[in-house]
Amino acid sequence: MAAGAVWLNLGIVNLWERQVQSLFFEVRGPVDAPENIVILAIDDESLSQGQHYREEPERYEVLKPIGSLPWQRQAYGLGIDKLMQAGAIAVAVDVLFTAESSYGPADDDALTEVLSRYGDRIVLAADYSSDFRTQGVVTEPLLPLPQFEDAGVRIGSINFHKEPNGQIHRLSQTFLADIEIDNGWDTVAVASDDDSPVSFEQATLEAARRPYDKKPRENIFFHGPHKTFRQIPFWYVLDDDPWQNHLQSGRFFEDKVVIIGTTAAIQQDFHEAPFSQSLLHPQSMAGVEILANTIATLERDIAPTQLINSPKVNALMLLGLGLGIAVVANRTVRPSRRAIAVGGGLGLWVLVSYVAFVTS
Repeated sequence: MAAGAVWLNLGIVNLWERQVQSLFFEVRGPVDAPENIVILAIDDESLSQGQHYREEPERYEVLKPIGSLPWQRQAYGLGIDKLMQAGAIAVAVDVLFTAESSYGPADDDALTEVLSRYGDRIVLAADYSSDFRTQGVVTEPLLPLPQFEDAGVRIGSINFHKEPNGQIHRLSQTFLADIEIDNGWDTVAVASDDDSPVSFEQATLEAARRPYDKKPRENIFFHGPHKTFRQIPFWYVLDDDPWQNHLQSGRFFEDKVVIIGTTAAIQQDFHEAPFSQSLLHPQSMAGVEILANTIATLERDIAPTQLINSPKVNALMLLGLGLGIAVVANRTVRPSRRAIAVGGGLGLWVLVSYVAFVTS
């Protein structure tokens, strides 16, 4: 029955596979995240700084752009400018700027001026969503404002597939590849007439001038749970005290890729993934943390790969393993020895699977 399910590539097989992969990640445990990828977090601490400005606006004038929600666009402009001047090689912003600022055109213009200064070393997020219409499913992106696009920035998709176990396992580029297969780019409103959409991780590495293998990859290599990647509160780049004392006047960001995104509970950008919502790691993973894992996966070329992609070959191997265990078990009539044979065979299968997973 198990071999038949694998042969037919039933959904339950993918569910089992993804659940086992999540378990293998946790058994392996966290590994060190690359130091050249840093998250500038829109966290609860940064959101709370607005209260200081509202209580003493003259004393905390530098916090005015983040004084209330939503933040002013110029807050992101100020942050990007300081990061780039400090030596960051690229800044990727996991925030959707699809509508005009509620603070007026001058606020959008302030961000546009900064984006124009650094051009394609900045990445802005796009969200590709499916719309069910009478003529079928049409996938259209929520893109940054045209004036931001015209500033020469790169644009990357932040969409991911949810697997049958409810978790994110695959790179964003697989989502875009499936759109291309299902719809074709002629039914997708893309960022420009000439370029097909790219994933957030691809756009970020291109902005950073980091070489990576262009061959399509599928799975994300998760380094660990929440806060495995270094996180710096966003307000640190606006206030001179933490900027100088905690970030060495910005030298901390030199030669780093910086991803700006939310980790604040109120903004609810959390997802199920390996190392999340489990017994050992109950904390969900922020979207910006998943993006950090995808960028590191591509840059270091460490995406877990399936050794055999054919369901039929996998089914035959599974059938052969089961029959082999059955033959060994039936060489004896003693139940204890049969149990040892079956348990040993299954244990060997799990061990080989785990070693193949962590070394692939």
